[in-house]
Amino acid sequence: MKRLIFAVVFLVFSILSTTTFAASPAYNWTGFYIGAHGFYGAGDDDEWDDYEGGDSGTSWRYVGTSYRSDHDIDGWMGGAFVGYNYQFPFQLVVGIETDINFGEISGSKRFYYDPAFKTSTDMSWVGSTRLRLGYAIYRFLPYIAMGMAYGEADIFETYGGVKYGEKNTYFGWSPALGVEFVIVKNLIGRAEFAYYSFANERSEVYAGQEVDTKIRFGAFKLGLCWKF
Repeated sequence: MKRLIFAVVFLVFSILSTTTFAASPAYNWTGFYIGAHGFYGAGDDDEWDDYEGGDSGTSWRYVGTSYRSDHDIDGWMGGAFVGYNYQFPFQLVVGIETDINFGEISGSKRFYYDPAFKTSTDMSWVGSTRLRLGYAIYRFLPYIAMGMAYGEADIFETYGGVKYGEKNTYFGWSPALGVEFVIVKNLIGRAEFAYYSFANERSEVYAGQEVDTKIRFGAFKLGLCWKF
């Protein structure tokens, strides 16, 4: 996932350093737009800091005990977004955007002492509402974004084929870094890396046991939008 972050950063700064684009008149980004995108998201054990210095895409901590069941998550989602940009005379672009995505970002863990027992996290939808700040360079718009994230995840244990758990709505924050580029007059392409960090929620699993879960993952997105 870190390679994806570096790739997007490199692309943005490559565009910013291109003097040919900087000397050309900028595209006017002011206006409403609507679009669709798809993304791959992943939270890996080696990358995300968690409770007490541990690392996990999803952190499970059993309430009142020292037991944990952290595990990686990954998967694909797709959805739609809508927003508005305003471009100032000096080429600074500010905007607001909201999106909603459906699919599956999930993962699980089996216990070595009893392979029939499994803990699972299954995020079925994710959305965000973010403010954006960019700089128009010819037909390109490198930007950063920050705002609120929200989504729903099914937190459950499985034993002997029987499922125990519940769904919760999660809230958190989502920074992003990306670039947009004009394909034709009103059709715009987009590449973006976004990070989702959802605050802790408590769920009930087998026999009334409660578990605190935190979910975090990065997502590399590709999309198209139409500017009105």
